Amino acid sequence: MNPIDCNDNNVCTDDSCDCDVGCVNTEVDCDDENACTEEHCDSSSGCVYECVDCNDDNACTTDSCDADNGCQNVDMSCDDGNACTEDCCDAEYGCTHSTLNCNDYNECTADRCCTLNGCVNAEISCDDYDECTHDYCDSSVGCVYDNVDCDDNNMCTLDTCHPSTGCVNVENECLCDDLNACSIDSCDPTQGCVYDWVVCGDFEQCDTVLGCVANGLEPH
Repeated sequence: MNPIDCNDNNVCTDDSCDCDVGCVNTEVDCDDENACTEEHCDSSSGCVYECVDCNDDNACTTDSCDADNGCQNVDMSCDDGNACTEDCCDAEYGCTHSTLNCNDYNECTADRCCTLNGCVNAEISCDDYDECTHDYCDSSVGCVYDNVDCDDNNMCTLDTCHPSTGCVNVENECLCDDLNACSIDSCDPTQGCVYDWVVCGDFEQCDTVLGCVANGLEPH
């Protein structure tokens, strides 16, 4: 008796013969237990293993494959270690690093960026080292220098300002001198110069240069 030929000429089956049922052609198991391959069987060549495509078409992920767990699409870190850039990721183009805008729109600060700590908005000094100005800063225009008011509300002083020492209020004896010997010159702090006429004797007259002098009318 000739043995039965159970070969089905298909390399994708394991061919055998069972005494009870005859030929048995069992499909070949091509599973390589590798999650990174796609397997199938070609009737001519047998098992075929193709690498799984893990590309998710997202430039913001790092794509890889783990034999046990399959595709791994891990978010990419775009941190460039520079606190002066805004780091983000575009799914099409990948990481982008835009220069950080440190302008606080305050004219009273000097704006700069430190790569370690980011924006620094330091207050500026408006001191012009002039004691005759009042220095301050306006957030919209920057430094402002107003003249100091040295008026001491005393009509008998000369009010000036010295850049090093500030206001100078000096009483001036010559302030009210009208160069008239016939007047008594004085100064009132609230009114200013006051001129009282000199009262000469009965037989005197007043000369604007010499003051009271004899008028020649004295009886003999």
